[in-house]
Amino acid sequence: MTKIATAGALFDIIDRQRDELGISQRDLCKRAGLAHGTYWYAASRGGDMTLRAALAYCNVLGLSVRVTKGRGQ
Repeated sequence: MTKIATAGALFDIIDRQRDELGISQRDLCKRAGLAHGTYWYAASRGGDMTLRAALAYCNVLGLSVRVTKGRGQ
């Protein structure tokens, strides 16, 4: 399990998995049921994306996400 502190870190994981599976950005959006430029927009903003989009990408790529209550810093 990898702890993720930022949207950018989650995006990096999604991007690596997408590359490993050989899925284009456009095809990932299509499979996730999102507009074709959604992934490109997130990439251009340093991985900033909605939780809905992130979960849709993870679902397509076979990644699982578990959210736990943080203890603060």
